[in-house]
Amino acid sequence: MGLVVRSVEANDAKSIHHISTQDSVLPYMVWLPSLRIEQIDLMLKNLGPNDHHFVADLDGIVVGYSKQSGTEIACW
Repeated sequence: MGLVVRSVEANDAKSIHHISTQDSVLPYMVWLPSLRIEQIDLMLKNLGPNDHHFVADLDGIVVGYSKQSGTEIACW
């Protein structure tokens, strides 16, 4: 299947949390490392019309995350 960029799904919260708390990514994060999976899950469930969140899915494994909320753009 390969690499697919797709919209986030409710069950992606755990993968997004894992990506954002890796040692190589953490210095660039605006989130604190104490951010809980439940908080990410809540954020994903409450996306507004100007919130665009995507994941990079490699053969069923989420390996990247990108979001645009209003004028803010971030990628991991």
